[in-house]
Amino acid sequence: MQTCEELEVTQRVREIIDELKARRGYTKKRVCDLLGIGQSTLDDYLNGKSSFKLDTLIKLSQISRLSLSDIVEGTKNYDRQLHETSDLKIKQLIRKGIELSFIVLLGSMIGANFLLLVIPLLVVFTFLSRKEPHGQLFSAFILILSVFELGLTIPFERYIYGQYSSFIQNSTIFSIHLLMDIITFVCIRNYQTISLFILYRKPLKERLVYFNTSSILSPLLFTYLIFCLTDAIALAENLIRHLDKIGINDSFAARFSHWTFWFHHYPEIKTTLVCFVLFLLYSNLMLHRSPKTISLS
Repeated sequence: MQTCEELEVTQRVREIIDELKARRGYTKKRVCDLLGIGQSTLDDYLNGKSSFKLDTLIKLSQISRLSLSDIVEGTKNYDRQLHETSDLKIKQLIRKGIELSFIVLLGSMIGANFLLLVIPLLVVFTFLSRKEPHGQLFSAFILILSVFELGLTIPFERYIYGQYSSFIQNSTIFSIHLLMDIITFVCIRNYQTISLFILYRKPLKERLVYFNTSSILSPLLFTYLIFCLTDAIALAENLIRHLDKIGINDSFAARFSHWTFWFHHYPEIKTTLVCFVLFLLYSNLMLHRSPKTISLS
């Protein structure tokens, strides 16, 4: 049984665990895994049947980013510190994601092909997201389709571009981008079905992991919907700007020949969307990284 002082520590530990569940989305199993104890052991601690071991409290302090004295002695502001550290982590993720997006955006502005910048980052995300199956699958989808898109556009730009009218050239490029963005949207939307097909030889337990909800699924789908809309508008604008190519009277078609806004801003719009996708993948990766623990003798 626990003493009165130990019961006070237990109450503080219970509050900290509740905050971890509420603010960081941790489950009871997740907390136990991070503490290195079983769920029944945690229940015994919280029910006062046994006392917390020092190494367990130290690990809890590392996870919650509180000092050990805050937990044991119960300083008045320990709960506020837990809120602040959680908020600080989110702010750090946003800042790092913005920095990453800024690098890609800067590279595109100085003339670099943004796909050539994005692909290495997607390779890194796919490799580092091994512990987060949703992020790894999304990164792999985008990586494979980006490489395929690059394989279609680069040969066209080098060997075919300039041999046909601007109407044909732009229509082809916009159509390729639209097709690949639609395929990416469909793959992300149906990632559960695709994962079952890819992992059909894996144990059922591993496949069922993909049926858990992903926090970035909705933002990713919305972003790729904007991708498709951007491509469709660019394609439509190109058609309207060249109405004379499809048999419309020249005098009437000339009224729309100055419609070039989307054509001139298309690279910047696409690059901004790509940066947002990178931000989502990077944030998801960081949120699912386990906090480092120190081996205790």
